[in-house]
Amino acid sequence: SGTCTTISYVYYGSSSSLYYINITDGKSVENALEEMLTAEDVNQTDSTIKAFIDEWYAENIDGQPFEDYIEDAIYCNDRSISELNGWNPNGGKISSYLYFGAYNRTSRANARLTCENETDKFSVSNPKARLTYPVGLLSKDEAQLVCGSSSTHFLNTGQSWWHGSPSHFTDGVAGGFGVGSSGNLSYGNVVSALGVRPAVSLRPGTEYSDGDGSADKPYYVWK
Repeated sequence: SGTCTTISYVYYGSSSSLYYINITDGKSVENALEEMLTAEDVNQTDSTIKAFIDEWYAENIDGQPFEDYIEDAIYCNDRSISELNGWNPNGGKISSYLYFGAYNRTSRANARLTCENETDKFSVSNPKARLTYPVGLLSKDEAQLVCGSSSTHFLNTGQSWWHGSPSHFTDGVAGGFGVGSSGNLSYGNVVSALGVRPAVSLRPGTEYSDGDGSADKPYYVWK
């Protein structure tokens, strides 16, 4: 008929391989990105890391008297885009990755504690990004406020562990941010086996009775 029913859109490529998605039914690249990142139904399946965090919360906090101190906070999985590159339908470099919002926020000065997309604001009370329990992961921006350019801070455990912020998307693999084993901020592909450190938020007005916030003497929040 002289019209295409399917377009194979190349979003990343190298000298040896090309990576593409098939676009059908008159949809555009923008439609494809929306369906993958910000559509109403993007948060239907629990990730492996969320299942692990939920199990930890259920075993350690759920039903305990001190659960009353836990706030239903927002845990931001910032899927806003800072650089489209090969996903730019008007001409982008297919040799460069798609970078998410946190990638270009590289200092304490430009760390952001707001969350752009409603579908990225994970909480118990958000039907578009609903959590089972009020627990999540620190964002890269939150960790950056703690770490700065130093490796001497309480997030340095001597082990590598994940943040909740995506970094990039490349040859079929997503990347995420984390804290490295030396305490530095780092990122890697999510197929890598790193640690998990769940985070909870305390209700406003909560006071502590002991401790100084250090690893050896953490704050003690209890009657």
